[in-house]
Amino acid sequence: MKIGITSAFFQHYRAGTWFYTLNLLRAFDALPEAAKRFCTIDFLDRAVPGLEHIRHRTFPFPDTKLAKIFWPNLVLPRVAGRDKFDVIHATTHYGTFMPCRYRNVITVTDVSPLLHPETHGRGQVMYHRYILPQVLKRADAIITISHSSKKDILSCFRLPEKKVHVIH
Repeated sequence: MKIGITSAFFQHYRAGTWFYTLNLLRAFDALPEAAKRFCTIDFLDRAVPGLEHIRHRTFPFPDTKLAKIFWPNLVLPRVAGRDKFDVIHATTHYGTFMPCRYRNVITVTDVSPLLHPETHGRGQVMYHRYILPQVLKRADAIITISHSSKKDILSCFRLPEKKVHVIH
């Protein structure tokens, strides 16, 4: 099984998502045959530091605010299908809503832009309100970090409960 893990958006921040993704990749890197099974995917040529076995693939796209929407939907499905990935795991809420040939897993840590829009920028609120519902509908599985986050995700979006998995 060939698994791609998007590393494009988490590297801009040194917060919870960054630690989550880095530790996930380190755990995968330690598995036997990691080099054959896992690959980080980014639109910038910026490999995750400290990984010994996991390859890094770059599918270029301009580093703009629009990259968060366009890269996962225009570039990623095409190249991931061409390169025969079985699963793509988006470790942030920036995922694809386009048809794809691979299993689509996305991590959503919270939906605070919907619950507390006054504490977030307009772009984040708009993304969560209009684009994230389409991304979650297309996802085969959604990972979240707590039962509270799962409850919030299920109350904000019409999703089958069995699609949302809590992994602490």
